[in-house]
Amino acid sequence: MAKILYHATPRENVKSILKNGLLRCHGDHKSAFVFLSEDPDSWMDDGLVLLDVDVDGLDCRLTTPCIENTDEICVWGDIPPDRIKLHERDKILFLDIDGVLNCMYPTPSDDHEWIDLEEWRYGFNPELVARLRFIIANTGCKIVVSSSWRHHKWYAPYQPDKNWRDVLAEKLRRERDEIFVGETPTDPKGIRGLEINQWLSEHPEVESFCVVDDEVVDILPYIDNSKVVKTDMSVGLTKDGVDSIIEALNGKGG
Repeated sequence: MAKILYHATPRENVKSILKNGLLRCHGDHKSAFVFLSEDPDSWMDDGLVLLDVDVDGLDCRLTTPCIENTDEICVWGDIPPDRIKLHERDKILFLDIDGVLNCMYPTPSDDHEWIDLEEWRYGFNPELVARLRFIIANTGCKIVVSSSWRHHKWYAPYQPDKNWRDVLAEKLRRERDEIFVGETPTDPKGIRGLEINQWLSEHPEVESFCVVDDEVVDILPYIDNSKVVKTDMSVGLTKDGVDSIIEALNGKGG
């Protein structure tokens, strides 16, 4: 029997399970049990979070298969919380767009013979996108959109009929659904720090995060400042900013 088995549960149940453990259905049914699986991918679905369950030496009885043609395993006994942990802990980058992936005063470089000022200022600056691509490659992070861009889909001024997420995902050389995992909710007063905290409170699977934005006045009072990287709208995401984001996401330097 494998030492680590897996349990999939709706996101809203995670905090309770990590605090109280996996509990059988108590009552008149004498054969109450907890479902586990040997395959971490067997139950994964939208909205479910996967948990690792250490059953090595656990005082419970395991039977398999529980249901024909599945690898489900029945655990006849409660599983304490110290035996349970999140299977995958995500690294999340809360991404602003304007002043991060575009800028007001682009400077020509040896890598570009020409500059499309409209796209550099209002779309996606290719050098800044390359820096974001470097962050993703070195952290494995996913993106949650905190930018006001989350309120619209079109990509102006070039492809008004195309979703900007598709455009950016293509430039990042990633599948859209692979890299974008959500967007922050809208706070009644538009306070972005509260929006970010609300999203985090609903996603306990997050291991580390970083916020990158050119306006942080309504972020810093609510978010650990070591997790916030401020950019300058005139230049966008810099190499130093890239280093700070990678450090925050990979948990280096405290």
